[in-house]
Amino acid sequence: MRVGVICVVWLWSILFAVSPVFAGKTKPSLPDNKTLQTWLSSPKESVQLKAVSTAHRLPAARYLALLPAMKRALKSRFLEVRISAWVFLLAKRLDSSTALQIAQKLMLHPSENVRQRAIRWLLKSGLSDKQLLSLTKRALKDQHWLVRMTTLQESKARPALLAMLVKEVLLTLKDKEAAVRFVTSDLLAKWGHRFWTPLQAVWKTSTPSSHRLLLSALRLVVKKQPQASVLMQSGLLDKDKTVREAAALEAGRLSWPSLKLKNAALQGLLSALLKALQDKVAEVRVAAAWALGQMGKQLASSKAKPAARAVGRQVVRKVALLLRSSKSSKIKIAAADALGHFQLELQPA
Repeated sequence: MRVGVICVVWLWSILFAVSPVFAGKTKPSLPDNKTLQTWLSSPKESVQLKAVSTAHRLPAARYLALLPAMKRALKSRFLEVRISAWVFLLAKRLDSSTALQIAQKLMLHPSENVRQRAIRWLLKSGLSDKQLLSLTKRALKDQHWLVRMTTLQESKARPALLAMLVKEVLLTLKDKEAAVRFVTSDLLAKWGHRFWTPLQAVWKTSTPSSHRLLLSALRLVVKKQPQASVLMQSGLLDKDKTVREAAALEAGRLSWPSLKLKNAALQGLLSALLKALQDKVAEVRVAAAWALGQMGKQLASSKAKPAARAVGRQVVRKVALLLRSSKSSKIKIAAADALGHFQLELQPA
C-alpha cells in the first residue's frame, strides 16, 4: 500500500515538472490584430518590425484581415520595415501586382545588399517565371557581382526560367569576377542538359563571339547531354577561324575518360577534331593538335585501355601525317607533343 502511494506521488511530481499547464508555462498567445495595428503605427522601427514578424505567424483568416495595415507598412519610413512587409506579401502570395511594383523599386536601390536580398526573395517566392523574367534578366546584369552571383545561385531551383535566360546566363561565363564564373560553370555542368533546346536555338542565331562563348558552355554540358558535342563539331567546321580554334580548345578541355566514346555524336566530334589537323589556318591546326594531346593524356591514364588504344591508333595516323607534311616548326612541335601523349596506347593489347 505504502509503495503504491509513493509511486503515485512520484509520477505526479514528474507530470507537474514536464507539463507546461501544471508548471504554469503555457504558450503565450499571439497579440490580436488591433494590437498589431498599433505596433505598426509605432514611431519605433523595432516595434514595427515585431508587428510584421508576428504577422507571418498568424493563421490565414487573421493575416488577411491585417492586409490593409501591412500595405501601409510598405510606406514606412524605415527601409527594413518596408522590406519585411514586402516579404510578407511574397510569402503569403498576396497582391502580386503590388509586390512586383515594390520589387522594381528595390532592384533599383543604391545598396547592393538590398538588391541582393530582393532578388533572393523574388526567386524563392511563388511568383511565376514569366512575372520574374525581366527582373531576373536585370539582376544578371547588375553592376555588383554579389547580385549577379546570388541570381545565378537562386535560379537553380527554376530551370524553366533559366531556359528563357540562356543568353544572359552564357554572358556570365565571361564575368570579370571569378566567383560568378564559377557559379555559372557549376550551374551548367549540373543543369545545362535541361537547356539543350534553347542552347541549340542560341547557336543558330549567334554571332562568332557568341559561338565562342557558347562552346565553353557546351563543354560543361556534354557529359550529361552527349548531343551537345554535335554543336562542338559544328564549331570545328565553322567559317570563322576563331570559332574553329575555340571549338578545338574546348574539345581539349573535355573530360574524355568520363564520356562514352562509342557514342555517335562523340565519334563525330573526334572525326572533326582529326580533320581540323589539316585546317588551312595554322592556329586551328595547332589548337587541334593540342586538344588531341590533352585527350591522349587523359586516355592514357583512364581504365578504358582498349578504347584508349583504338582512339590512339586513329589519332597517331593523322598526327603523324601532319608531322611529316607541315613546314611550320610550331605545328611540328604541337603534333609531336600530341603523339608523345599517345605512346603508351601504341603498345600491343
